[in-house]
Amino acid sequence: MDDGAAENGGYSLSLASKEGTQSDGSQRFLRLSLGFWSGQTRARAWLLTVAIFFFLFANLGTAIAVNRWNKFFFDALEQKNTDTVVVGLGLVLLLAVLSATFSVGLLRARMRLQVRWRQWLTRTLIRRWPPIGIFTN
Repeated sequence: MDDGAAENGGYSLSLASKEGTQSDGSQRFLRLSLGFWSGQTRARAWLLTVAIFFFLFANLGTAIAVNRWNKFFFDALEQKNTDTVVVGLGLVLLLAVLSATFSVGLLRARMRLQVRWRQWLTRTLIRRWPPIGIFTN
């Protein structure tokens, strides 16, 4: 008997069987969790998922706009163009508000999706749970 078999009470577990079990469990979990996006909750789930992507890309766009603003503003400073500097100050305030708004929107959409998914998963698992006393004699 090998050392692994001795540690497991005489039963030897091969690496292949461990991977197969883990893969089966992962596939079962994936099928279960995807029910949130395909069952009765699919409209809300997809709405929140789309909202997350919207806010994610909006946040990315704002970051790119801040980068471009940086060039715009410092070029205006270099040229000593006060009108453009004032416009640049207004733009940076607008970009700050947009960035904060999109960040909060992303956070709220992500947290709401997590909570809704956990509620759905809890209800689904409770429905599938065996009745009390099913295993007693």
